[in-house]
Amino acid sequence: MTQCEQSQAVKNGGTALQAGGDIHLQQGLSYQDVRQVAQDLFDANFFRLSVVAREEAASRAEYITEKFLRKLSEENPNGFSKANDPGFQSALYTVQREHAKAGDEDLGDLLVDLLVDRSKQDQRDLIQLVLDESLATAPKLTNGQLSVLAITFALKYTVDNRVVSEESLGDYLDRYIIPFGDSLAVSESSFAHLDFAGCGSTSVLVDISIEGILINTYPALFSKGVTSEEILSAGFSTVDGRIFSECLNDISRFQVSVIRDSEVELVLSKRGVDAGDVDLAKAIYSRNMMSEEEVARKIMKLRPAMGDISRKWSDSGMKSLSLTSVGKAIGHANVKRLVGEFGALSIWIS
Repeated sequence: MTQCEQSQAVKNGGTALQAGGDIHLQQGLSYQDVRQVAQDLFDANFFRLSVVAREEAASRAEYITEKFLRKLSEENPNGFSKANDPGFQSALYTVQREHAKAGDEDLGDLLVDLLVDRSKQDQRDLIQLVLDESLATAPKLTNGQLSVLAITFALKYTVDNRVVSEESLGDYLDRYIIPFGDSLAVSESSFAHLDFAGCGSTSVLVDISIEGILINTYPALFSKGVTSEEILSAGFSTVDGRIFSECLNDISRFQVSVIRDSEVELVLSKRGVDAGDVDLAKAIYSRNMMSEEEVARKIMKLRPAMGDISRKWSDSGMKSLSLTSVGKAIGHANVKRLVGEFGALSIWIS
């Protein structure tokens, strides 16, 4: 076997790197070191184009690299050391290549978030594998499909503990749901493609409306309350202020003052309520809940934009969509792209 001849020209302050294989640097890498390896990585691997197209591709790659480095320096400065890792170099090149081809700002931001998360993984574990696959998969999806993954992830797989009132529910919808509503891709072929891409699958066994999800996740917000007579007839000796508060939807009534029924025992026990009354509170908690139709009217009044989103959800595969680990990672990154920090991915993938 003959050895290929290679020559290199290195600018002042540059680093000579071997093209055509993994690029290795010394430890203690600076921002500029990683920026240089990223540039050389792209130059060594991206296919040759016409002069104009090559300049545009190089400009896009430089732009997305700079955006990634800035975000990395903010979120995970220790991640600069990952430039020595062949697997990370491959992930970095994927981001450069896909943004160079598409030039889509939203996709670029999403890929940057995925890559920053990738930099936080110190070993070849499930999360790292999922993120690598997500980086390769996200560019194969339309903005509408990315929006489907974002809303599905936020509604079906997360709980926001700040949602404790009608006002905070409105803020939640403004932040995590409504921004994605206009672009939703809800055709049958769109869901078939999400299945093909390994992001999720639909099944009538998991059909649920947005209203049903909100009732299950934040039930206290949709209670119609109980009267003092109903409380006493349920076995309580009094309307205990440790257990009951004014109903959020009817000030003439009361409700158990815990946001979720699954937390009743823990919360009331911490308040010093005896076990017998805790059991009574669990039994009365879900009495007189709003129907899904009543919740829909409440949500429409609160945020009219939710009407169209709810219809698209109910009339499409969104209501029956279950996400894979890749679908969750992309949905997580797409939400994070808009709102900033959104909890570690390991919460949902471990």
